[in-house]
Amino acid sequence: FNGTIVDHGASSANGALGLLHILSVSGALWTLTVQHDTAADMSTAATLIEFGGQGAQIQGEANFASGTVNRYTRLRGVRTTGTVQVVGSLVRG
Repeated sequence: FNGTIVDHGASSANGALGLLHILSVSGALWTLTVQHDTAADMSTAATLIEFGGQGAQIQGEANFASGTVNRYTRLRGVRTTGTVQVVGSLVRG
């Protein structure tokens, strides 16, 4: 899945805190990341934060990124197996 693209109006230089809450899982194995880009269509999106839990169990996780956070961000999930229900948020520095 590709989460909703969020326009922050401009890039920022003080990093970010990513929060991920895995609410339910069923045989899940996912790669869950926060991506950022300078383009509104996320055509050259790069990983800003990668979460380690990978959707295998119900849990919460917080990870940090330092440096520049581009103007546009989104939560992205890539499924290997199963289903997962997640809520994510990003706090820019």
